Parts: sequence; structure tokens; C-alpha cells
Amino acid sequence: MDDESGSTSRRRVIAASVAALAGLAGCSGDGSDGGTPTDDETSTDGGSTPAEPTATTGGTTTATPAGTTTDWPDGIESEPLPDAGDDQYLDGLETYEVDDASHVRSDTEVDYDPTPPVGGPHYGSVVNPGVYEEPQPLGALVHNLEHGAVVVYYDPAEASDPAMESLRRFAAQHTDPWAHVIVVPTPVDDPAPYVLTAWGALLRMERYDPRVVRAFLAEYLGRGPENPVR
Repeated sequence: MDDESGSTSRRRVIAASVAALAGLAGCSGDGSDGGTPTDDETSTDGGSTPAEPTATTGGTTTATPAGTTTDWPDGIESEPLPDAGDDQYLDGLETYEVDDASHVRSDTEVDYDPTPPVGGPHYGSVVNPGVYEEPQPLGALVHNLEHGAVVVYYDPAEASDPAMESLRRFAAQHTDPWAHVIVVPTPVDDPAPYVLTAWGALLRMERYDPRVVRAFLAEYLGRGPENPVR
């Protein structure tokens, strides 16, 4: 991505409160052949795949809420991704150096910085691709990021119907084990109604725009550290 795009970026080291466990082995899935993750990585301890990906809209009924713009090209969610994201849609991108990708027990509480997390110690389980109405374990979602996923967090109180429909389409379009999209309610108090995360990267959206989502996917989807497929 062009460093002269005017996008603000900063690098920080991810720290966790589980230093005693930092020496644990890395991701148990080999991934060298681009295959499916191993059985112990297919679902979270308490989460499940929604039969039909759905998401709450927080009771929003207005056609075009203040936090949404709907003047985007029709069908943009199903268009093939370019090799890199368009810098004009990545303004405000934050990048981080992740120095710990160890596995920890699923009952371990990890102190992620930033939040939502962009890497760090994580659980052995992962969350299945799709759109969720309930928050999912952050430790499992970080494992998804390591596998090349993009996790989109939304504020149920502010997310609009058009935005959620667009995110459903993105999630339905990208389901590969090493390049998938997960959409979940944000478990933290974040000022932005939408937050895009990948391994080592984060972008907040005050107004939903699928062109921003597509640019972020083009830049990061399928490019996790364990088994890059793009």
C-alpha cells in the first residue's frame, strides 16, 4: 500500500497479560498446503455458526441513518478483489507490530491492546465465518485473524439496515478457511459504529461505506501470517 497516501498510521507492539504462557507453541494448524484448519480449530468453545448469517440492527428503521451512505455501486460486495486496497478508502488506517502469536488456554483472559484486537496470544479454537448477533470470544477471533480473516465489529445500537445487508453479502462472498469474513457485535466501548480488523491492522468507520470495506479486504484478506493465500 502506498505510504504517501496521506493515511495516518502508527505501529505499536501488542502486549498481553499472559507472559507466562508466551512460550507456548504457535498455531497448531500446519496450513502449509492451504487446506482446512485442523478439527480443534473449527469452532469456538461456546460459539456456533449461524444457520443463516443474520445480525441485529439495533432497531434502526430509517432508510439512510446518519452513520450510513448508500451512494455506492450496486453489487460491489461480490466484485473480485484487486491485489491491493485503494488508498483513497483507507484513510485513518492503523497498523501495528504483532510480536506474540502464542496459544493460550481458552479460559485465559488476554489484555489486548488495541481493542478490538489485531493480534497477540489467542485460543486454539476459531469462529466460523458468518454474521453474528452475539459477541464471540476475542481469543478465538484473533486466531481467525492469524488465518487471514477480516473481522468486522459493529455497534448494534448504531448499525443500519443497509450496512448490515452489505456486510452479510461480504461475509457470504468470502468463506475460505484462509480468507474469510466474520461480522460480530463489538464487545468494547468504541466510538466508531464499525471497526475493520486484520492481523496487524485496524480501521474505524464513522459512516459505513462498502468501498472502504472492499479496500480493506483487498489489502488484508487471505494474508494472515500462518498461511497467506493471496
